[in-house]
Amino acid sequence: MDRVLEKPMKLLFENWREYLHEAAYGMNELPSDTGVRIELIGSDRAEISYVSDNPDSPIKGEIIIARPSEPCGGAWVMQWSKTVDGWGPFLYDIAIEWATWKGGGIVPDRGSVSKDARKIWKYYLNNRSDVQAHQLDDLNNTLTPEDEDNCDQSIATKSTAPVIGRFLSRDFASESNPMSKRYTKEPDMLQKLMDAGRLIQK
Repeated sequence: MDRVLEKPMKLLFENWREYLHEAAYGMNELPSDTGVRIELIGSDRAEISYVSDNPDSPIKGEIIIARPSEPCGGAWVMQWSKTVDGWGPFLYDIAIEWATWKGGGIVPDRGSVSKDARKIWKYYLNNRSDVQAHQLDDLNNTLTPEDEDNCDQSIATKSTAPVIGRFLSRDFASESNPMSKRYTKEPDMLQKLMDAGRLIQK
């Protein structure tokens, strides 16, 4: 496995508070002067962003993913993202597709996930038939004897609401728990970008 990040960047999730309600854009709305750049930084980080020949382009966004410190089924971990309204979901899909192509998909940040971010992962789990969710084990091999699917599940075993000074415990292996899964997706959007000559890889 590639060298992992010892101190992952603190998650700064983009303002997707209106993710479920915003008009999500895609290839059909992407201007002809705009594409997506995927830059591998070393062997353990990748930056995925919109690029345009137009310096005044209103379409802006960036996602950073990295290798986690545990196997996590070969998945990359979401670390940081920021996009303008409407263009988050498309770039997010690209990140999942690329992480599937180059590994085992994507997992939510293992250290800090906002309430809004949890809603996004829940949406992927329950409403996106084109995105596959795969249950991961914890570091104690609770579910399987193999280590390949082991992943830190601390983020998946507590709720976002404290009760009497502590957090409620949650079952990480629950089918309805979106934080304990890795997510994969076929490279549909990546292929369309490549076919259109609008994908830059470094």
